[in-house]
Amino acid sequence: MKGFYLYPVKNGGRAYWMVEYGEKVGRGKWKRRQNMFADRGRAEEFLERVKREVMSKGRIEFGTDRALHGDAMRAAAMVRENGLPSGSLTTAMWVLLQCRSAREYQGGRYEVVADRQVELNPRTFLGVANVAREMGCSVKDVVEGAIWEMIERRVCGQMREKEQEERAERQAFEKERARRYRLESEAREEERVIRKFNAAFRAT
Repeated sequence: MKGFYLYPVKNGGRAYWMVEYGEKVGRGKWKRRQNMFADRGRAEEFLERVKREVMSKGRIEFGTDRALHGDAMRAAAMVRENGLPSGSLTTAMWVLLQCRSAREYQGGRYEVVADRQVELNPRTFLGVANVAREMGCSVKDVVEGAIWEMIERRVCGQMREKEQEERAERQAFEKERARRYRLESEAREEERVIRKFNAAFRAT
């Protein structure tokens, strides 16, 4: 079962909406899942999340988690309202991951050295100072802006690589789904022909 369905049901004499969908649980194996809602709007929203995740990734990881969906929406709004890089929650997350400490990489808590001063060579300092003067800001602002721009360029490159991997996964998923659909259609057609032949044989 790999379809997506929404239909009304009765439970205890009350009307509800049932969302039915297929979740891949193993190689070539799908399991039917059902979720019931009292409100049709919420049922449609849930179905859309599940369908979008299955169609894009071939599996369900986050689509059924309503709390996570709400958290993501709030975070996305904060990203947009505060003008973080590219206005993207994914970009903001990648930027954060680029700014982890060595301890955080190992699963520990945030830490940073107390002495964070960086010494520029004389020519670099003069160049930065001239830019700061033209922009009407401090040397610190220019240096931090340049560093953030470098980090964002690096993040954008990593995101493009990730998107290419996900695109390849989606294409492989769609190809496999098309293959299985073709095989199932051929099997149904073969079964139909056999039934027709048997019916004709019994009629003779």
